[in-house]
Amino acid sequence: MKRLIGPLLALVLGGCVTTTAPNPAPPAAADAPPHVQLATWTSQRLPPPLTTRRPRVSSDPLDSFFQALSDLEAGRLDTVTVVQIGDSHTANDRFSGRIRELMQARFGNAGRGMLAPGNPYNGFRPTQVTVTSRGWRPIPSWPGKPGTPIGLTGFQAQADRPGDVMAVEPKDDSRFDVLGVGILRQPGGGTLVVRADGVEVARIATAGAETSTAQMRLDLDHPTRRLEL
Repeated sequence: MKRLIGPLLALVLGGCVTTTAPNPAPPAAADAPPHVQLATWTSQRLPPPLTTRRPRVSSDPLDSFFQALSDLEAGRLDTVTVVQIGDSHTANDRFSGRIRELMQARFGNAGRGMLAPGNPYNGFRPTQVTVTSRGWRPIPSWPGKPGTPIGLTGFQAQADRPGDVMAVEPKDDSRFDVLGVGILRQPGGGTLVVRADGVEVARIATAGAETSTAQMRLDLDHPTRRLEL
């Protein structure tokens, strides 16, 4: 039976330009190379919607969003996450990418944010980062199979061979300090190997007794330029 290495549902990237404090390293796994210490992955839960934390009575649905930006600028919030859902102008990241750049310039840069895994279609050119992929097969939500978990990006990426690899690098001189991965666990799933600047830093098991999804977060112990899965 063919053993699946993936699949992935999304990548979430946090960026930095200064060194972060190292995390305590957990013991190395028994099957890991002697020099590798595998980081601990933590499951993520999205915070409750802003309107439930800061109720406001207003006829304008964007009031809470602008209030959040005001709180961010004043230092009362650490991060504001923006999700844009649209058609080709969002998918090719021209319109959404420019908005991201302008907002990061004013309010601060918390990272590139969510990406579809690998190269989901011909002409995929996300702003701020360069993505390469070899062997990973994109699976779009259309036409799709009923009940197949796809995720917010509209794509899965699936790998079947140990040599399959996808990589992401920033286009400028910034670095990544956080990696989030959306995965699909299922019977027959394999293991994802994560490398930061060519060094193995973590492994993710995708095998499960039943099909389920998970969002994992890895805080890297040093600013990293190239991430590979």
